Amino acid sequence: MNNRKHTIIVFRHGYAEDFFGHPRDFQRKLTETGHQLAKEAGQGLKTIFPSIDRILHSPLIRAEQTAQHIHENYKGIPLLTAAWLAEPNLIHFFQSLSNYTGITVIVSHHPMVYNFSKMAIAGPWRGKGFTPNAMCVFEFPSQPIPKTANFLNYFSGEELAELADKKK
Repeated sequence: MNNRKHTIIVFRHGYAEDFFGHPRDFQRKLTETGHQLAKEAGQGLKTIFPSIDRILHSPLIRAEQTAQHIHENYKGIPLLTAAWLAEPNLIHFFQSLSNYTGITVIVSHHPMVYNFSKMAIAGPWRGKGFTPNAMCVFEFPSQPIPKTANFLNYFSGEELAELADKKK
């Protein structure tokens, strides 16, 4: 069993096109504002975590686009599509995370990011709502197991953008 701590950074995708007019939810893309704010969120993340080990994203187009903007700040690390990030089965979500160590960024959609966050921590959910580009940081003592994570921090998309502006 791996005893190394796991840091999981959970991101909600950026602002997406309106649901109306799309035959399937997974096809919605980021808006122009969504692209800009996802870039800023990635830059803000880089100020907090200068290095990470990988970025995993759900197969939803808007999650992939957000992940690509984050990845622009972390060249050379894996950017991977994880189909299980679009599944409602949170136990499978935790089991799949146990394949990784170190610092993992996850980009997915609401309600998946919110439900994972509620299930991850030992104790009541203290985070804020998951607005677009918001992120929560969790640390698991070893394997990602429900109700064992420490809630480290929450950043809204706006807070990440402010960090990116300060870095410039």
